[in-house]
Amino acid sequence: MREADWMPSSAGLTTPTRTSEAIMKNLIEALQIFAQYQDLKWPTHCEHDVLYIMGVTHEEVSAEHRQRLDALGFIWMEGDDCWGSFRYGSA
Repeated sequence: MREADWMPSSAGLTTPTRTSEAIMKNLIEALQIFAQYQDLKWPTHCEHDVLYIMGVTHEEVSAEHRQRLDALGFIWMEGDDCWGSFRYGSA
């Protein structure tokens, strides 16, 4: 298990439960948040155990959603200019 899977988020919220059911529900919740901002033909990219969300900028996501996405394991990846998560990457 990676450190990001069990550490509290930087926003001070608790990290979601690590059952397989919760992982899928948490991923779906995060994708539903992203879908409120963009609905792209190819919204994701997965590489080196990182799931990237493309086309949704940090600035357009509300502070409330940024906090929730952080709790769900998604962070803004400054160098890649996109959202990413180590929690939902490759198996």
